[in-house]
Amino acid sequence: MNMKCAKIILLALLAAMLLPSLAMAQTGTRATFLVTKDFADGNNVDEVTVTIDCNTGIILDQDKVLDDGDSVEFVVTEFTSGTLNCTIEEEGTDGYSATYDATGTNTPEECTWVGIANGDAYTCGITNEPDEVDIEVTKTWNIEGDNNNVNLNYDLRVFCSNVYEGMVEVVLGASQQIGYSIGEGPGTDEFTFSVRPGFPSSSCYVDERTYDSAIETQNGCQNLTVSAGNGASCEIINTVFFEGIPTLSQYGMAIMALLMLGVGFVGFRRFV
Repeated sequence: MNMKCAKIILLALLAAMLLPSLAMAQTGTRATFLVTKDFADGNNVDEVTVTIDCNTGIILDQDKVLDDGDSVEFVVTEFTSGTLNCTIEEEGTDGYSATYDATGTNTPEECTWVGIANGDAYTCGITNEPDEVDIEVTKTWNIEGDNNNVNLNYDLRVFCSNVYEGMVEVVLGASQQIGYSIGEGPGTDEFTFSVRPGFPSSSCYVDERTYDSAIETQNGCQNLTVSAGNGASCEIINTVFFEGIPTLSQYGMAIMALLMLGVGFVGFRRFV
């Protein structure tokens, strides 16, 4: 057998092996997948990329870009009826988590189908809800010497407006309380409050209540803005400024009273 004959036989064998598999793909087969996209907080700015991935068949456009309220259709052709498996997913979007709602799916809570037949049509709804973001509050005390039994208890309350409450529900207008914490000095404390921001952002502030007039507060947490994927951090500094007189002994208090009387007497003499 010469080399030419051997090549012909080899090509014939390969063709015999490939023809059955080529014949499996049925010309004219078609399946469609309608995808809708929704940002639950009303975000109409950000776009997402949605991709379909299948084990066989021909897909002319595998990736599509959608924004809030958009819908697109994927079409898969040239596959063997009953053997097509497909999954539709979106690329991760910062600050949001996706939930999937598919019709006729074999795997609940995902847009995945197995054993798709010719002529099948499916829908896939993708909804993005904002994730929680953190408001980190640092609480610092500035105390020099004896605090003179000053009441160092305090509590913090975080208020935000335009926060995300639930699916397609955004509260607008008046602020509402998000978090509450109790603490006491001295030293430095760290508090973390979580909020699900509305679109495009939520305005927040931290209100501190102290229980002693000797405490002066510098509140750096009065104007905070948080949005999807972006939290905030701030600091509140409390200074104990009322010192000296409460630390005097009773003899010291008596001397101080005499000095005050003396100053008053001298002032009186000058006006007489």
